[in-house]
Amino acid sequence: MSEYMLLGRLPDDEGETATMLLTAVTKAEFPAQSLTLYRKQTPLHHESLTRIADSVTQLRCTMFQLKKLALTIGCVHKMNIQDIKTLGSLMKAAPIVEVLELEFITGCCGARKSLIPPIVLAALRTNAVKTLRITGAVLRQQDLCATLYHHKESLRALTLRHISIMPRDSFAAVFDWIQQQFSIDALTLHWLQQGYDHMDETTGRGAEYTFDDGEGVKAGLRLLSRSATFGIRQFHMRSSSTRRTLLDR
Repeated sequence: MSEYMLLGRLPDDEGETATMLLTAVTKAEFPAQSLTLYRKQTPLHHESLTRIADSVTQLRCTMFQLKKLALTIGCVHKMNIQDIKTLGSLMKAAPIVEVLELEFITGCCGARKSLIPPIVLAALRTNAVKTLRITGAVLRQQDLCATLYHHKESLRALTLRHISIMPRDSFAAVFDWIQQQFSIDALTLHWLQQGYDHMDETTGRGAEYTFDDGEGVKAGLRLLSRSATFGIRQFHMRSSSTRRTLLDR
């Protein structure tokens, strides 16, 4: 498999390393199948998106077979419309991506955590995603649901980590909506914050919930949608007997 991964950059790098990587992708003998752009310490931001804009336009002929795309995005509050178009062009260059990983670094420049605008979420959509992992986003409930709904027909595995929604929004409502609308085979939820209310206030680290089969996903979501606090215990649904035990509590 042709896999390209950008692990880091120099402190004063404003996109040069990413440009070099994307140039290598465009000149590769075989089409890329996996691409990781940036990590938590060095997210994509306005300056780097400006730098890679020209390279992104040349990717269509080499990313049409891309199956996995991982992006780390920072300083969303500083992005302009051209930056968002660059993200959109990157997604359009990879129309059959099956695994999409999106990590948002919302406080990377010392600013307060920024709400992810719907226009940014819309630019990051594609149509064949089977596995979607979203980390670190501050969202409105309606924007989270709209993003998930776009992938409804293909989505089979979902991970939400360190996701914050607005104080008047409700994860219980989101869970109820997902279990009614989707047929998901695997679901992981970790440290979901509703306004200032963590899933796990006792330990301060957020409980992790893992469901790894279709029936377990629906049963777990029904359970969580009826819970005001989501509890503090970790559990893994792996068998029908485990599901019955949890639901009987």
